[in-house]
Amino acid sequence: MSSAAGPRAEGTDGKDHKFRQRVDDHYKLMAGSRLSLRIACRMLLGTTAGCGMRAALAYTAGGGQLPQLVCGALLSIFTMGLAFMGFKAARLQQLRPPLTMFYQGCLLLMLLFLALGGICAGTATITTSAAVAYLILEESVAALGICSSLYGVKAAGSLQHAFELQAKKRGR
Repeated sequence: MSSAAGPRAEGTDGKDHKFRQRVDDHYKLMAGSRLSLRIACRMLLGTTAGCGMRAALAYTAGGGQLPQLVCGALLSIFTMGLAFMGFKAARLQQLRPPLTMFYQGCLLLMLLFLALGGICAGTATITTSAAVAYLILEESVAALGICSSLYGVKAAGSLQHAFELQAKKRGR
């Protein structure tokens, strides 16, 4: 062993540090995937806030139509639940159902936000500046939802791949 002030370890000239200090690729992939998953979950929480604002604005501006409020609230609750499931999946030590459910939930959420964006754009009747602001909010929430769920799909798929590499390396 060598220390800052002591002698160097026997059998080395000190130039083989990079060779001896190597981390397997699946560990690097896991660390990066977990970070990406946490970022995707934070983006989903931002989408949750946007969905809640959209639902409240649709309810108040739309003359108190309950279906808009209920749909927005359900979408907001689903997005928040998916974000918390993703935070749990980021702490897993092996491939388990929460990661697979997060992956599938992000795919479903992406389809829901694509539909929401298409419906909003297709049914827009712009008469006032408030209607323009509402349409921009709806499309922004849909875009953020699509981006965050797509990023979540990528991160969850990458973490699944890292777990498969780990299992392959361990011979399972």
